[in-house]
Amino acid sequence: MDHVRSLAEEQRRVIAAKVLADIEPLLNTGDPQELRELRHRAQDQRATLIYEGARDVTDAEFASATMTEQWALAKIELITSLSIIAQILAERRCDAIENFIRENLTD
Repeated sequence: MDHVRSLAEEQRRVIAAKVLADIEPLLNTGDPQELRELRHRAQDQRATLIYEGARDVTDAEFASATMTEQWALAKIELITSLSIIAQILAERRCDAIENFIRENLTD
């Protein structure tokens, strides 16, 4: 997140918009399977981008795929974990990504 936050404002907006488009339909879901499908799509996208040469967050597509995957992983953990500590950490990861979106799409 620190690397993404250090990018130019326009890049952050593009990344935030892409992540929001990916996660918005599942923001309030409690279905781990839907979240797993989102995670797999993001992983596939990231793998394709790596194959094509993108390897870091300066590439908006790579950064958004990585953030989408991390959000989905955290949301799954939040829903399925029996550990309160794991749930708290997952909630913080979700919040960090959602806050990034709000900060960069609010005019």
